[in-house]
Amino acid sequence: MKNLKDIHIQGTVVHGAKRGRELGFPTANIELSEKQLKTMPQIGIYAGYVRCPSTHGDKTLMGAISWGFNPTFGLKNPQLEVHILDFDHDIYDQQISINFVEFIRGEVSFTTLEALVEKMGEDCLITRQILKGGNIG
Repeated sequence: MKNLKDIHIQGTVVHGAKRGRELGFPTANIELSEKQLKTMPQIGIYAGYVRCPSTHGDKTLMGAISWGFNPTFGLKNPQLEVHILDFDHDIYDQQISINFVEFIRGEVSFTTLEALVEKMGEDCLITRQILKGGNIG
C-alpha cells in the first residue's frame, strides 16, 4: 500500500448521482486527472482531512473518503468522493483538498440500502475516532 502521508488530492467538486445525499451522507465528488489517478491508494474507505478554502478558509474538516467502484451500484470507473463530517454547504465547482490519513476498510457490495447506510454511519464514527485520536475497537 502507498504511504498515505504522500496522498494529497486537490480537485474540483463535480455533480454526481446524488445517491449519498439520498442516503443521508452527501458527498463531494472529485474530478481526477489521469496523473492523479496514478497516485491514488488501493480501492477502499479512508479517514482523512478536507479543506474547502472558498467556504472555510484555512479550517481543516474531517472526511470519510470513498475511493472505488461503489460495488453496490456497480460503477464502471473508480470514483473519489468524500462525506465531509458536520458540513452542509454547496461547494459544487469549487476546489477542495483531500489528505488521506488512514485506511478503514475495503469496498463491499451491500444487498440492501439499509445495510449500506448502517455501514456508512460506522465509517463516519471510525473516521471521527481516528482523526480525533480515539481508539477504535
